[in-house]
Amino acid sequence: MVRGSIFLTIIVIGGLIMTLLENESPAQDEKIRYAGVAGSFYPGDSTKLSQSVGKLLNEAKPPVIEGRLIGLISPHAGYVYSGHVAAPAYHLLKDKSIERVVVISPSHIVAFEGASVYNGTGYQTPLGTIPVDQNFCKQLADQHPAIALSDQGH
Repeated sequence: MVRGSIFLTIIVIGGLIMTLLENESPAQDEKIRYAGVAGSFYPGDSTKLSQSVGKLLNEAKPPVIEGRLIGLISPHAGYVYSGHVAAPAYHLLKDKSIERVVVISPSHIVAFEGASVYNGTGYQTPLGTIPVDQNFCKQLADQHPAIALSDQGH
């Protein structure tokens, strides 16, 4: 059984992970997780964020990986703290076709047993809204009783 304050966030991104998305107003039936720390841990302005991420990726010196890349472990602190460490990992995704991104991270706001998979429709970022693959989230939650669809921890 999974224990502690771990949560899973499931998102699907078409194309590269750093693709700029068009920022549209959510439909009434959408449940969007808004960017609570935009402007504090990373730039809240889309132009400044794109420039910041671009600079980090351009300066990155990724390791040579033999074989097929199947996952990344990367820090998620503010870019000023961990961007130079995370960028080489994300640079490895350049020119790769990304079907699904699964983010596993500790919850910073609430403690609960097991893991939660976000039950919303998207994550808002300064670059646009990233859609959540709700069918995949449900399948994942159905696989194990310790995994629940929830907005706790997100």
